[in-house]
Amino acid sequence: MDIKLSAEQKRFREKAAAWIARDFPFAERTEWADTDRFHRGLLENGWLEEILPDPSDLVESAIRAALIAEAVGAAVICDGFFRSAYAVVNILMETGRSDHFNAARAAVKDGKRMAVAALEPGRGFALDPQSVAASDDDETWTLTGPKAAIVDGADADLLLVSAAIGDEPALFLVEGNTGQKRTAYRTIDGLRAADIEFAGANGKLVVRGTDAMRALERGLHRTFTALAAEALGACDTAIADTAEYAGQREQFGRPIGKFQVIAHRLARMFIEADTLRGSVLNALSVSEADAQKRARAAEGTKVLLSESGRYVVQQAIQVHGGVGVLENRRVAHCYKLLTSIDAFFGTGDEHLGRYAESVG
Repeated sequence: MDIKLSAEQKRFREKAAAWIARDFPFAERTEWADTDRFHRGLLENGWLEEILPDPSDLVESAIRAALIAEAVGAAVICDGFFRSAYAVVNILMETGRSDHFNAARAAVKDGKRMAVAALEPGRGFALDPQSVAASDDDETWTLTGPKAAIVDGADADLLLVSAAIGDEPALFLVEGNTGQKRTAYRTIDGLRAADIEFAGANGKLVVRGTDAMRALERGLHRTFTALAAEALGACDTAIADTAEYAGQREQFGRPIGKFQVIAHRLARMFIEADTLRGSVLNALSVSEADAQKRARAAEGTKVLLSESGRYVVQQAIQVHGGVGVLENRRVAHCYKLLTSIDAFFGTGDEHLGRYAESVG
């Protein structure tokens, strides 16, 4: 990410890059994929405190999160931290409930897994809860109904669940996996996700009414910025690998990178990645702005992540040809990562409509 960093931020970036290079080499992917090495590394390096949202300095914490996320994307690390725990903490921060927010931060630092359970079967990317109902009996809330496509939901110790109290939306925290049935599966990029059927699971009410939906949307907007940085890292890796391949792969006695059509395609890939980069920087710059500006920046970034980001990885596959989809090629994993991030709480088309509404 081309950003004017302070000396301290540059040191942070360099340490992160060295750690990623040492602990997550692509050649040893089968050894570290699907482990807790990433989360454990964040803990051991003392970085969780720095990348989780800090209400006293939202810009600084957002920049540090983006720097880590970019490095994660560049190494194509299969870890759902920025789509699960990071999202939960951001949403809880937006509720204004410091008790729940601080407890969640502490839980992340204790190594707990957490996930957002907000989408429902057959309802696309709608955020308003209708399928899961909450009822109270002797001041104990119980949740009943289905949720779908929960990233890290298969192994989550803590779930942030949207549910309806009558016609009123609300957010609940559900600990453990009692009173629920989890159906686990893999996302395209290898993360463990789940559909969950709640059957009287105990929940702790966080916030209800319009404040619940507002917190959910605003927390996701902050999360989109980190995810776009992760996608940007994958784009940079895809471009580097494609340029190297085009310089080595020969056709008609010369490297294919010498052909004008391939050279132009590589140039376009670079331009599209730089477009996404600019959008990420814009979103970071408004981390402390009003909610409307942050929403517009986040929605626009999600659109460019889908359009520009996916263009880069799709063209990387095309230039590589058939070998581009092999498991031993990083571009294949870059493509899977971008596809999965694109679908996180709404594809580019979904967010294009929301962006149009925000500027209309």
